[in-house]
Amino acid sequence: MMPYAIQSGFSVLYEETEYEFERVSVDRFGEQSISLINRRLNLPTTFSEAEICQKIQSEEMKLLTSGLHIKPGVVAKPTLFKSSSYLCKYENQVHAYCIGMEQRGITKGMRKKVRWAISEIAKEINDNDPPKDSTVMRWLRITGGNSKNYKLVTESFIAQKRASRKAPEVIAVANEILDNYYFISKLHAQKPEDIETCTARINAELANRGIVGTISMSTIKKIISKRPAYERDRMRLGATEAKHKHHHSSGGKWPTRALQRVEVDHTTLDIKVRDRLTGKDIDRPTVTVLKDCYTGYPLSIWISFQGESIARIIKAIQYALEDKSGIKAKYGLEHDWLTTPAIWEKLVMDNSLGHHAEAMHSLARDLGCSFEFSTVCSPWEKGAIENFMGRMNQALPLQGRPTKPHEVKSKQSKKLNEAVVYFDDLVKYLHQWLVDLYPHKIVKRKSTSPYMEMEKAIKSYDGLPKIHFTPTSELLRMAISKSTFHKIGSGGYETNGLTYRSRELSQLVQTIGQDIKFEIRQDINDIGEIFVCNPATNEWIVVPEMDYALSKRKPLYQHKLEQKKKRNDLVTSGAKQKDWNARVAQSDAARNLVLAGKKPINPKKSAKSNRADARARGISQDNPHGTVIDITNQTTEIKPNRLLDPKAVGIFNNVIITSKRKINHESI
Repeated sequence: MMPYAIQSGFSVLYEETEYEFERVSVDRFGEQSISLINRRLNLPTTFSEAEICQKIQSEEMKLLTSGLHIKPGVVAKPTLFKSSSYLCKYENQVHAYCIGMEQRGITKGMRKKVRWAISEIAKEINDNDPPKDSTVMRWLRITGGNSKNYKLVTESFIAQKRASRKAPEVIAVANEILDNYYFISKLHAQKPEDIETCTARINAELANRGIVGTISMSTIKKIISKRPAYERDRMRLGATEAKHKHHHSSGGKWPTRALQRVEVDHTTLDIKVRDRLTGKDIDRPTVTVLKDCYTGYPLSIWISFQGESIARIIKAIQYALEDKSGIKAKYGLEHDWLTTPAIWEKLVMDNSLGHHAEAMHSLARDLGCSFEFSTVCSPWEKGAIENFMGRMNQALPLQGRPTKPHEVKSKQSKKLNEAVVYFDDLVKYLHQWLVDLYPHKIVKRKSTSPYMEMEKAIKSYDGLPKIHFTPTSELLRMAISKSTFHKIGSGGYETNGLTYRSRELSQLVQTIGQDIKFEIRQDINDIGEIFVCNPATNEWIVVPEMDYALSKRKPLYQHKLEQKKKRNDLVTSGAKQKDWNARVAQSDAARNLVLAGKKPINPKKSAKSNRADARARGISQDNPHGTVIDITNQTTEIKPNRLLDPKAVGIFNNVIITSKRKINHESI
């Protein structure tokens, strides 16, 4: 068991919880107790010294840190300061007693021997006021048993805390002014004031309130220093900047070999571009970059106007793994862009929701790498790629950049914002900077360049995972494609207005059946083909799109935008409304056509009424069709001095209504 001291820095693991030393207290009966902080609940727990020692010996408590300030036999580097006469006397006394105890082989736990040795040492050095045995034991504990570390004792004596001599009301006014004028954010409407200005404000406020006394700048500094350094920076600089300032590396994340840790990030460039073909102004482009943390060599860059989506990550990964031998001639470069020799072990990216999609995890499984997500609002966890993005923005032309919030607006700011560059020129310039300039800059600390380090990594493959497919092949496209499961009918596979069919796919569907779901992979950056897996043999077949010439090398994002634009054009030009009107007219015409060809429906009558009509028409054997009875009403005008017609049936508007009926007299 390693030696330990129950003091500042002492920590143990007890009941699966970490406890840390807080303080030693003595109650009114003179009993000493030790307070340990529960790190999980942040609550103090009281133990006795004997109880802690017993639990450590019985292994109920597991010792995490010993509490020893330094290791025995190690000399600590003292702090340089100008010592006073009293301090020199105090240092000589501490050194004399510590070296005397060391010569006699006495350690900090031997109280009786320490008490006996103090009297002897006091006689040797003629010390009329020797220290107590507890004081000497404290000196031995601080120095770690090495008399050469006596400076540690005197430093703690100088920096011991003392109560302020200022009146409480003066300290209260000072804290009030500091809270209102010093401990404020730099993004606040009012800029934080310096210590000298705050001191002047405090003295003026004391005079206005009639409080006797003044305060000096050194006292203000002491009041400020009583607050933790992180809290001071958090209130003045903000939580994010303060966290970055007080961030300390704990080790474990720094790579030890090439392609062990690769970082990826997006950024919007501080420059506006224009399309050379159409002459239209386009907004600021978005850039995705992959960079190796160990060598510092950039592996890929992808420039487009898509958002921070999965398609950008996939395209950047594909560009990193492709053969880059033709890049030199394409952009007129002086050096070759080294092709990524192997699959990286870990890819570090932002902790965004899109990066947690199943497609990304499927991509990691296919590539044989793992993903690491950095903490939100913690760009220093991806320091390599963040630094690279800043250097790339600084390498861009000054013209066209938008003014940053912390920059001073110049008289030419309007002219600069109006300046643009052509997109193809920007792509060529970034490739030249990425391949010819940045990787060949010599790092003074290493006396090497990222290009040299990557060349060494390519030559020596020790510890690197071997690449398991050839770049620019169908295996690479299948590895970075999005996987889905669907049923395929006799007409092929249809999605997003695209139809994929081939004779080989038709034979596969006939063999397996239409009720089975096939695994289908579509490269969202090239919709010209899809990959369908045969569930029986696990072999993949390539199925082209029907309009292969137009869809080849077209991304799915562009296809969706084109479909959306076509739909909007149909609505704007009125073609959609015409189609709706034609559909309604065709439906009405079909309905009227059917109604015109139907026979009129006669109302149904009872058998008794039908027989009465037959007798009235005289239907019989001799006259099977009967006689048609005309019951048309005739109207005659009433004339004066004329007798009423006996056949009249009524009068309407002074007109006699008569009934003219043909009667078959033969049937009477």
